[in-house]
This record gives sequence, C-alpha cells and structure tokens, in this order.
Amino acid sequence: MPATSKAQQKAAGAALSAKRGETKKSELKG
Repeated sequence: MPATSKAQQKAAGAALSAKRGETKKSELKG
C-alpha cells in the first residue's frame, strides 16, 4: 500500500484537478 492515505490521495487529486480547471471551487470547499 502507498504511504499516502485515501484522504491525502483525494486531496492531491482535487488539487491537481483544480490546477487543470476541471474541479469546481464549490467542490473544493465541499
């Protein structure tokens, strides 16, 4: 298993999507 937890992976994925402009700001806050 990776050292990162699922929560950390989700946060990292959200950050990546935000950089690409694929994630809505409302989703980041939610």
